[in-house]
Amino acid sequence: MTLTDWLPFLFICVLGAVSPGPSFILIVKHAISYSPRHGIVAAISHATGIALYALATILGISALLIASPEVYQFIVYGGAGFLAYLGIKALMSKKEKIEISAEPQSQIPLYKSAIQGFAIAILNPKSAIFFTALFSQFIDSENLSWQTSSVLLLTPWVVDAIWFIWVSLVIQKVSHHLSSPNGVLWLNRVSGLLFIGLACRAFMAV
Repeated sequence: MTLTDWLPFLFICVLGAVSPGPSFILIVKHAISYSPRHGIVAAISHATGIALYALATILGISALLIASPEVYQFIVYGGAGFLAYLGIKALMSKKEKIEISAEPQSQIPLYKSAIQGFAIAILNPKSAIFFTALFSQFIDSENLSWQTSSVLLLTPWVVDAIWFIWVSLVIQKVSHHLSSPNGVLWLNRVSGLLFIGLACRAFMAV
């Protein structure tokens, strides 16, 4: 994988990680209600769940590449269509506020934060669809090496872990910016344009 191919993949992984959603709210809740350590544990376990989805997607697409190039082409078009749908949906979104509860709660063991962080990544069916759509745009059937697979696997894990660990450490100071209506609106606009751009790139390349 060249740097030119990797940078768009990195940007999409970053946008996927920073977009407010159930994972963001869960990790913020653990960091605020319990402690930053709980948030960090939830963040690492969440990133591990994301990495497992990435691994399963790589292995699944690799098998399809070997068995049927026609199926792979169908996945590329389907994935591009899904990314375009995400982009349009993001561009059409309105202002909304992410509600974050900061009420103190009873302390829980760290392993429960780990379980909940992992579960919210694994039990979200949209993760499987997202990774299939995303990875199908970057896997080259003729040059799929273990080095490329490692990059595709480690990039979302590292990005997801770094983002949510950072959130856990500084959430008290920046949560009102990240969850404000204007912040969510602009994040949706940027991510929408990039999703649509990636979809166009896929349609033109096939």
